[in-house]
Amino acid sequence: MAPNKDTSKGKREAAAARRIHAVQLRTAGASYRSIGARLGTSHVQAFKDVRHALKDRRIELGESTAEMIALEGERLDAATLAISPRVMSGDLFAIDRWIRISESRRRLLGLDAPKKIAPTTPDGNAAWQPFDPKRLRHLSAQQLEQLEELLAVMNTAVDDEEEEHPQKPHESRWKDV
Repeated sequence: MAPNKDTSKGKREAAAARRIHAVQLRTAGASYRSIGARLGTSHVQAFKDVRHALKDRRIELGESTAEMIALEGERLDAATLAISPRVMSGDLFAIDRWIRISESRRRLLGLDAPKKIAPTTPDGNAAWQPFDPKRLRHLSAQQLEQLEELLAVMNTAVDDEEEEHPQKPHESRWKDV
């Protein structure tokens, strides 16, 4: 017996509606397990539904990256839509949020031109030159001795600081850098 075209069409429409709902839930931050539970499917099916629904919106990157970009785009769209009435009414806080959302979208899509940063010396006047150990050969014995003393003082200062402010093993000294 041949399958009924109406039944087949109804299943496709139900699946399409389920996929749209799955993307909306995922956009709102729901896990695949909670999406599956809400839609009466498994978490694997929820993942497949979201993946299938985002397939048309993929950017030609790696699949998972494209899916995340599409998902983040959906989230930014939802946030923009939510604050647009307040933006149109002139609410300065909402306008600030809209600008931040727009900046996020531009970064996500790579629309901003990269900033060119030229390395310079600490004073900013000359082009920075990488350290070349060969340049040490030209130092006199006195200059090498002064350099060793300077390094010893710097190491002592670092050691003293570590004694005054011991770090826990999992903390980095450079966490703010």
